[in-house]
Amino acid sequence: MNKIGFIGLGKMGAPMARRLVEAKHEVVGFDLHRETLSLLSGHGIVPARSAADVASQCDPVMLSLPSSRNVEAAIMGSDGVLASGKAGMMVIDMSSSSPVSTRDLAVQMKERGAEFVDAPVSGRPAGAAAGTLTIMVGGTAEQYQKALPVLSVLGKKVIHVGGVGAAHTLKAINNFLSATNLVAAAEAFTAAVKAGLDPAAALDVINQSSGHNEATRIKFPQYVLNGRFDSGFTVGLMNKDVGLFLELIRDLGLPSLLAGVVGQVYTLAALLHGPESDNTEIVRLWERWADVEIRTPER
Repeated sequence: MNKIGFIGLGKMGAPMARRLVEAKHEVVGFDLHRETLSLLSGHGIVPARSAADVASQCDPVMLSLPSSRNVEAAIMGSDGVLASGKAGMMVIDMSSSSPVSTRDLAVQMKERGAEFVDAPVSGRPAGAAAGTLTIMVGGTAEQYQKALPVLSVLGKKVIHVGGVGAAHTLKAINNFLSATNLVAAAEAFTAAVKAGLDPAAALDVINQSSGHNEATRIKFPQYVLNGRFDSGFTVGLMNKDVGLFLELIRDLGLPSLLAGVVGQVYTLAALLHGPESDNTEIVRLWERWADVEIRTPER
């Protein structure tokens, strides 16, 4: 059995790597945060010295990193994957990356005898740990089949959506919709509370009606009404993902009436609460403006 490399062991990467170990795969991991590597070695992940060290031992190599810039550095840097990767190896980028960068990297890697596919995920850390993620894959049909055995360990649904870059395009679209749902729900429930409605009762009705969405079904009941604000996905990352959608819109020559406004909401939240704050904390913006709290009353 080939060793699987995993670069980027953060909130999503760590549970995915642990899931692979639980499925009896040998996993070699690298993260710039040495304390993370030390901690995960106790879960059966063999620590590597660098991305190049991972690539020298493993095929495939999987990435879960914050941005395209990090992905490019992990692959093309002086101590990156291509510095010591094997001919014919496959790199699977599970990050939320720029489709333009993804296609460029695929060309450069092909020139060096390596394969590159994009396979971003939808789901939270708990889904990564349980192997219930939705994974969209960009690449050839042959590359999809080659990546499928390992991706099937991590995802309940692994869907081939087109050529390289297609999955990152779709992920940007998906996350724009997710971000917009939360903005709309924040505004709607602020109005509900300001009008004197019980937010729990309003949520119950909306979730049985045409206004329901992912924010009302999951984020508000699990992370907002109880005041936890800990969904596991940061304001900074959501702001980055909306930015990727805006780049896509510009590249396609299309108008955008919503994405710019939604992006400004997340930019403002990042400035006020910090980029590492939870994305659900954008609700606090409306609470501040309306002088209300959207919480379930204590019984």
